[in-house]
Amino acid sequence: MTANAFAGIPIETIKKVSVTQTPYLDGKGAIRHINYFVRSEQLSPIHPVMYDDFGCKTEFTPSMQNGAMLVRRLEITHGNYPYLVALDCQESDYCHTYLATLDSYGNVIDYLSAGIDFAMDNIIAVKQWELLTDMTVVVYQLKIDTPSLRTYPRFERVRAQRIDIYYKITDSGKFQKQREVSYLSKDYTYAELDNMKNIKEGGEKR
Repeated sequence: MTANAFAGIPIETIKKVSVTQTPYLDGKGAIRHINYFVRSEQLSPIHPVMYDDFGCKTEFTPSMQNGAMLVRRLEITHGNYPYLVALDCQESDYCHTYLATLDSYGNVIDYLSAGIDFAMDNIIAVKQWELLTDMTVVVYQLKIDTPSLRTYPRFERVRAQRIDIYYKITDSGKFQKQREVSYLSKDYTYAELDNMKNIKEGGEKR
């Protein structure tokens, strides 16, 4: 990608966000102390995808396609790219988090869909992420089998499979998939999902 000094996220904005040290788990209860707005043209090539159901099978177009919130800058322990950030794309009770590596102009080098959650009684997450000190990103995902399951009215139970996907951030800032760990599918009740602290702590069997 050709660097464009006028297209990326302003460096002065990025530097306003304090660095989050690794290892870091972006689980339930993670606090966004400061949010900075990023316009859609500054996110390219990221085109945020929104979903209308827990199974993340039905995409919809957000009513305001005008950007995302820069919510976190993360520690880089090695590599030749200067910035690693988390961006929240929100619509009503839905939030999709992307991790992105940036060059010295604030342009996106590469990005990864890392978190998806829905605001219910608490927060129901179907995707969460963790950054390890060696620049491995682990994406914890619940793959919902039930198609087109809406957030309202409240459902009783769903069948889902937990999948952990490991990515390595290369020295050039690319997210390189390493491996997947799959668990046995099981039924989850609404209460279980609503009260589950983090997907990685679900105790599913392999």
